[in-house]
Amino acid sequence: MSYQFASKTIHEKTDRWSEKAAGRTLVPTVLFILYAVLARDAWMILITFPSFLAIVYFSSLERTRFVNENDIINFICFLFFVVSPLQAIDGGKFFGSYISLIDTGYKEILIAQAVFLFFYLTFMRCLNSLKKRSRNSYYVWPDNIVIFFFLLTVVAFILHLASYGSIGNLLASRYNRDLEETSPIGFIWKSLQISATLILFVSIYGSAPIKHLRPLAYVGVALLAISINPFNIARNVLFSAWFPILFIYIKGRVRPIHLHFLFAFAVIFVMPVVNYTGREGLSVSESVDILRENFFDSLVAPISDVFDTLTVGVMWFSDNGFYYGQKTLGLLLFFVPRAIWSGKATLPGLDIGGYLYYLDFAGTANLSFFLGGDFFADFGLFGPVLGGCLTAAIVYASIYRNNVIVNGYPLKALLFAGSLPILIRGPVAANVGLLFFEIIFITLFTVFLPVAQAHHSRPTLSGGSTSSKIGHRNKAS
Repeated sequence: MSYQFASKTIHEKTDRWSEKAAGRTLVPTVLFILYAVLARDAWMILITFPSFLAIVYFSSLERTRFVNENDIINFICFLFFVVSPLQAIDGGKFFGSYISLIDTGYKEILIAQAVFLFFYLTFMRCLNSLKKRSRNSYYVWPDNIVIFFFLLTVVAFILHLASYGSIGNLLASRYNRDLEETSPIGFIWKSLQISATLILFVSIYGSAPIKHLRPLAYVGVALLAISINPFNIARNVLFSAWFPILFIYIKGRVRPIHLHFLFAFAVIFVMPVVNYTGREGLSVSESVDILRENFFDSLVAPISDVFDTLTVGVMWFSDNGFYYGQKTLGLLLFFVPRAIWSGKATLPGLDIGGYLYYLDFAGTANLSFFLGGDFFADFGLFGPVLGGCLTAAIVYASIYRNNVIVNGYPLKALLFAGSLPILIRGPVAANVGLLFFEIIFITLFTVFLPVAQAHHSRPTLSGGSTSSKIGHRNKAS
């Protein structure tokens, strides 16, 4: 009888794992087949197939019922490095792209795929192993500390507003903004406002909600909406600020298959509209009209140019030589201003962007560049292997070594998840500053502020638990 019971339990667990794996792999598999059929270059099906298999494999390893950070990493990498190359390449050349006149070929495309694959495999393998050592620290703050966070959001908003010079300059679209009035340290106050608002919101709306303080959450969110909205900010900042709050609001109940559909919808519909409203200063209705007129083009156009610039980077650094650690050192010390360190190596992404801008192929030098390409610039194909392990160690130490779980939600992991689209797009050194200060502020808050209840535990799942049994709020506090 015990054997039959054990067999039934194993069978039920296998069925549950199969269901979760299917939910994580169904949409990528269908999309791969679809874009393989539509691909202009049959060789690209073979070239991208190993990356597709690797992403599907790591997706199938996830055991959580709802979406986690690895799900976001896997699907974004699938869009950038599997779907986009299938869409963009014909006869070994990029078509309809600003790099279409660059003399790239299958050699550079194969090496670029290897750069992604080597980095992805080592990063995911190392990070999954390291996360088994992580510790969960649970926090619940009393009402007086929650009120302190509300006051902090107000102060952060005022400092953020002051860094733009005026409310009009803050609300202006990026292309209409007066940069002379804008302080270079404004992103620090932006990160403080995001971090304080997130803690305020999770303290009031988390697993143990405080209903009588909800008006404070409404005000905090309203101030954040003034600072960061689709009409005045870059898409990556918009996502990083609002993803954690929306995730908490829906109680984290997002299944991986729903995430896939949401990302597809965002790429096809939301991002183009936000691009028009945030950059060009157009209204939503005007942006929707433009999207409607060019809907088919947006549907079949390459999702991203990340693989494009990585391929150019492979060609550039192969021809011009590697830097043997200079680029990596500059990446690790991204926070040191060039005014202090005049000999600091330039970002590989800016090297490639500057090259394409000089050739008049791109309208700006500020282009995307995958992190694996930074390490390739130093050590060739060995670089992404080393870089994947190094990046995993940094992510583990800063995000997962001590999972800060406030009122039931892992705040550092949520902020990391919100930053993943821009971190994978790159360049990392040019975009990681916001997350860097967010993590610093979260760490300072949890170290120095008193809590009503806190305890520590080892995670029960690979990667750490994202929910806590924190019990009821201490009403006496």
